[in-house]
Amino acid sequence: MWDSSTGECLQTFADYFNQSDVNTCSDDGVYCLHAEPQSKPSLWNVVKKECVQQFDNDDLLFSLALSNEGKQCAMGGMQEIIKLFDVASGKHIMELKDNLTIINALAYMPGDKLLVSGPEEDDEIKVWDLGSGKVIQKFKHNGATIALACSPDGKRIAYSDRSDSVVRYFDLVAAKEVPSEGSYCLLW
Repeated sequence: MWDSSTGECLQTFADYFNQSDVNTCSDDGVYCLHAEPQSKPSLWNVVKKECVQQFDNDDLLFSLALSNEGKQCAMGGMQEIIKLFDVASGKHIMELKDNLTIINALAYMPGDKLLVSGPEEDDEIKVWDLGSGKVIQKFKHNGATIALACSPDGKRIAYSDRSDSVVRYFDLVAAKEVPSEGSYCLLW
């Protein structure tokens, strides 16, 4: 775990996680959602170095996302379904399906009412309304999505795909790709 303001390495988890695992951390750096092949995804308190929750998901996962408020998590992978879970109880609460392919990237929008998904094979990034479970916006891109992030104001999505690994921005209000403005960070 790194301090983003100083670049200092705060903690390593070599005894807990390995390179084939999928991980995402809470904004405050206290929790890490972790998945590895052949085991249940789990939520770790990285300060205490203990597992605090396990989730019943048998998919081979490629993407995890924790909601901004830390109350929900989303998981996507080989089964071509996005599964949502309640973090406190560990219970499965919803599945999102809409002609999906393998899910490579997920990100919650500010307010946690929308979720963005990036596919492996499809060329459409989708914005989901978590109240209805429906896709409310789609936009085309060049290929397999490898990373997604949402701006703090919820108006833009930063994404990168496997074709060239360039960070691009999509303006949700204008419904079009916009210039990068010299910023290349996927960690808003």
